[in-house]
Amino acid sequence: MRVVTAFDPWGSPLCTCPKKYTLSAYTGCEYACRYCYISAYIPDAFHCRAKKNFIAKLTRDLQHVDPRFHISMSNSSEPYSPLEEKLQLTRQALQVLLGGGFKVQIITKSDLVLRDLDLIRRGNCSVSMSITPLDEALAGKLEPNAPSPRRRLKAIRRLVEEGVPCTVRVDPIIPGVNDHKLEKFIELISELGVGHIVASTYKEGR
Repeated sequence: MRVVTAFDPWGSPLCTCPKKYTLSAYTGCEYACRYCYISAYIPDAFHCRAKKNFIAKLTRDLQHVDPRFHISMSNSSEPYSPLEEKLQLTRQALQVLLGGGFKVQIITKSDLVLRDLDLIRRGNCSVSMSITPLDEALAGKLEPNAPSPRRRLKAIRRLVEEGVPCTVRVDPIIPGVNDHKLEKFIELISELGVGHIVASTYKEGR
């Protein structure tokens, strides 16, 4: 089984993303966000486990990857889960990818991404930080195991200071929960120096 795959292999008309690849070192996510759609199709979705022989499979798969298109880490899991602190599979993948000249986008909710700043700031890498509510108490209810919004904002500030291209993902927008403070949110992100903000709507899981 491949670990580097096309992001939208079905060519869905609902997907407006440019062509890209997706890559995950782990299956599942320990953050257990209440709104997460992965519970609809990943068994035991909130139990994070490493993929077997991940780096060997990554090296194999890269022989078939078109370097014109970037690789997204990770769309359906967390590349910097607590397990990553021990196993460092994401860091090893970045060493392989960036060392090979591939373009990488990291999608995360974790300030652990700063650990790999020595690799990320060399270039060919951007970071997309997901923040749903800014309110710490609400975040604790919606994202019980994830780093706090405060920690994520500090990480964004550091990444911007280091010249890393950053995106903030308001992901998802939930009616009646976080949709009424978007203007304030965008102003704050802009003040941090982030030049790109994206959003998605809530998707109901099972």
